[in-house]
Amino acid sequence: MQATVRDLIHRWAALQPETRAVIDPGRREVTYRELAVISERIGEDLRARGVRRGDRVAIMLPPSAEAVIWVLATSCWATAAAVHVDAGQDDLAVIATLMRPSVVVTAASHRSRATALDAPVAILGGDWMIAGGPSAGAANDPAMPDDVAVILTTSGSTGVPKLVQRTHRNVLPAVPIEIAAFGLTARDATVVSAQPFHSIGIAAYFLSLTIGGTLVIPRRTDPAHVLDVVRRYRPAMVRGTPLLYQQMLRARRDGGADGHLKGIVTAGAHASRQQLAEMAEAFGAPAMNIYGMSEAWKMATEVVRPGEDAADLAPGLTVSPGVEIAIADEGGSHLPPGVAGEVVTRGTHVFAGYLGAEELTAAVIDTEGWFHTGDAGMLDEKGRLQLVGRLSDLVNRGGEKIAPVLVEEVLALHDTVAEAVAFGVPHETLGEDLVAAVVLREGEAADLRELRRHLLDHLAASQVPRTIRVVPRLPQTASGKISRKDLAAWHAEGYPER
Repeated sequence: MQATVRDLIHRWAALQPETRAVIDPGRREVTYRELAVISERIGEDLRARGVRRGDRVAIMLPPSAEAVIWVLATSCWATAAAVHVDAGQDDLAVIATLMRPSVVVTAASHRSRATALDAPVAILGGDWMIAGGPSAGAANDPAMPDDVAVILTTSGSTGVPKLVQRTHRNVLPAVPIEIAAFGLTARDATVVSAQPFHSIGIAAYFLSLTIGGTLVIPRRTDPAHVLDVVRRYRPAMVRGTPLLYQQMLRARRDGGADGHLKGIVTAGAHASRQQLAEMAEAFGAPAMNIYGMSEAWKMATEVVRPGEDAADLAPGLTVSPGVEIAIADEGGSHLPPGVAGEVVTRGTHVFAGYLGAEELTAAVIDTEGWFHTGDAGMLDEKGRLQLVGRLSDLVNRGGEKIAPVLVEEVLALHDTVAEAVAFGVPHETLGEDLVAAVVLREGEAADLRELRRHLLDHLAASQVPRTIRVVPRLPQTASGKISRKDLAAWHAEGYPER
């Protein structure tokens, strides 16, 4: 029988009551026994506030143990909808219209922003509960497997917020891919450095609950703080974006690991093979890149182990067990191996639709259940997936479509380059032209002619960026991804000096 979040919380509370479920570094630790009690109290409090099964509770909290507990506990009774604490007023207005939450749970410091969601605001007290709340009553009927457990907010390539609904059935994997890759057990802790509204964070919460593991949640996402937490708590796994790991490597080349890590996981953006190899070497553990998105988690993976040469590994990603992936043409027909098109997928990992946007859902999930990812790629004869990039990111340079990811992977191979991004900019005669921005490794000097020769050694001349700019940093979106839109604006308006 398919389990729910509440089922798993109570299962681990019975089997291993004193195992730590969530750690707030330097503040408090919550066992599974305590998590079960807190979850029931939250259910009672929500009912006293008029929240019923199927209602939506907006959770506007920064990375913290409170955010984890409220996402997990709320999903036992209603739908937990994590909202970024720094979301803009325009985005909050759209979210409020689509979500129509019954209540907004937040901290006192975010009260004014939370009011933009047009719902009663509940402020957390010091005991994980709502401060000065109404008298508790009986809890609601618990959620069922096909109820929506969580809502993730994503803007994708449109820039307009979309509310991604995920049920208990597709947030609780039967056999998480990380178990097979790293041998994770209930004794293992995971450090998660991600915003609560981001699928990297949410997916990690449910993975840890599935195996009965321990979540360690750094309160800040800066690399030095995350490294300190890793050294102090000696987790078996660390999860974050590729950008975070690159920043951590620049902060401390050895990653601060001493053999306790079983694996490090990166998701949310593309990581090159070279970057994975550097991460594996620095952290002394296999580095896994997960291909997925808010709408379709963990579609495929690639793993580089310490000592492996990225150039010697088979190209492409391994499709995850239980996941169907195909390549479709513009008409939706599936293409044979070796032919590029749009990546489409179906299975229980696919979301349950966009809240309040039925037409948009119908546009991306076809009548046979295939979700159209918007990514370009191809399958080889062995069924391995080779990604080319977002269809919307392809640069149409005078009629030739160029995948920025190809340029980025080659630049990442150069000894002087720490990070690289390629992107399109308007061009008077070509329509679009290709530009690259690179962040150099500490102590390295820029030699743009050498970088161009390096690109020409690996790519066709037509795929080499006309301009390569050295920048002190790369702009990020709220979810920690590289913002190509901001890079294009920098190119038009001027690059920052620091």
